[in-house]
Amino acid sequence: MDILTKEQKRALGFVDACNRSGYQPTHNELLLWLSSPTPRTPQPQFTRNLARMAIQFAAGFNMEGGEDSVEHLVRIGWLRGVRLQVTALGIALLRSSERTDVEDDGVDVVALGREDPLSYPRLMAHVAEMDDAILVDPYLRVDELHHIVELTTVSRILLSKQHKGSKDVRAAIAVYLGSRDLARPVDVRASADDDVHDRFIANAQVVKMIGHSLNGIAARTASSLVVPLPQAAADGMRQKIEAWWEAAEAITPSQPPVLLDSKTSTVESPSAGSN
Repeated sequence: MDILTKEQKRALGFVDACNRSGYQPTHNELLLWLSSPTPRTPQPQFTRNLARMAIQFAAGFNMEGGEDSVEHLVRIGWLRGVRLQVTALGIALLRSSERTDVEDDGVDVVALGREDPLSYPRLMAHVAEMDDAILVDPYLRVDELHHIVELTTVSRILLSKQHKGSKDVRAAIAVYLGSRDLARPVDVRASADDDVHDRFIANAQVVKMIGHSLNGIAARTASSLVVPLPQAAADGMRQKIEAWWEAAEAITPSQPPVLLDSKTSTVESPSAGSN
C-alpha cells in the first residue's frame, strides 16, 4: 500500500535529495520546482498575459484556513523548518513508497536507508545468503572485512589500490589476515585497474550491484540499493570481475612475530683463589 500521493512523493523526494547534499530548500524553492519541474514551452503573449492575470486575481482572495501542499506537509509532520528538512516520519514513508515501486516492477531490490539502523545488518544478511561469492568493494576497510569473514561465506574480496589511504588499509588487512584468531581463510586482492570503482557481490548464479561502499552503509552516512543484474548483463559483469581478479595483487597475510621463551642461564663466577 502506497500512502503518498504523487505530489507528496515528489515533494519529499526533492527535499530529501537536497538534505543528503547538505542543503535545506526554502518553502518557495520547493513550490517553484513542484509547479515548474521542466522548462516552459513557448506560448503566445496573450496566453502568458491571461495566465498572469489569473494568478494575480486568485492572489487577491484570502482563503481563510487554506494551505498549499508544502504547508500541508509541514502541518502533518512530514517536513519541518523554515529551511525544509524531511522528518523521520517523512523518510519512513518515502522509503516505503520507493520499496513499493521496485516491488511493483517485479525486481528483487533491497533498499537500505541512511537513517535506518537495520540497513547494515540487513545488507550482511543479504550477502550471507550468497554461497561461494566474490565481493568487489574498492573502499572496503578492515572493520567491514571482519564482519564479512565472521558472518558470511564470501570466499574472495577485491579492493582497489587507486584511492587515497589504500596503502594503510591494505597494511591493516594484511595484519588481520595473518591473525591467529581469524575465523576462516579468505582471499583478498587489490586491483590497480581504474575501472574497479563500483560494488558487486557475485557468484555462479547471480550478480548484484551494491550502490554504496559497505563503509558508508555501516557508518550510516549513505543510503543504498542492492540491485540484481539481468542475466545477460550479469554474465558479462561476472567475466569482467574475474578478469579484474586475475590481474589483481594478492594481499599476503602478515604473520605475527614468533615469541621465544626466554631462558635465564647462570654463569658461574671464577673462585677467588683460581688463576
